Amino acid sequence: MQAVLVALIAVLGTLGGSVVTGLLQRRHADRAAELARRDRQQQEQRAAICGLAEALVELRRRQIWRWSTRRDYGTENDTYREAKDACFEARTTSRACLLRLRLAGVPEQVVLLAGDAFEASIVIEEAASHAELTARAEVSMAAMDAFVAAAAGHCAAM
Repeated sequence: MQAVLVALIAVLGTLGGSVVTGLLQRRHADRAAELARRDRQQQEQRAAICGLAEALVELRRRQIWRWSTRRDYGTENDTYREAKDACFEARTTSRACLLRLRLAGVPEQVVLLAGDAFEASIVIEEAASHAELTARAEVSMAAMDAFVAAAAGHCAAM
């Protein structure tokens, strides 16, 4: 009888150890999966932020080029059409990056500042004079700086 009791205790101890080990492994696997998911989301957000910042810099550059081309050559030539097409391409790329930023789950404050930077960049080429172009470019740069500062704060807090 004593041997049966010892065997039963040994079996129960082994089963208990197996259950505890299984639970701990499951908890560890869940934690690792959550960390991997969070890391992947952070990487996606950083990539979306960097992609939009690069696209906005390119949009701003092309808008200034379009304005300069219109001033120097007028609108009825291939050079202006090339600049205009490049602006539309940069605008489309920037808009796609802005949508990607929203889909990545970046905080709304950062998205709003990104939208402000996009809108400020769009109107650059509508300037009527060189002084107005400079002013619009400065507004665009200030909006871009505000977006980058908010995005950097968000990335640092992740």
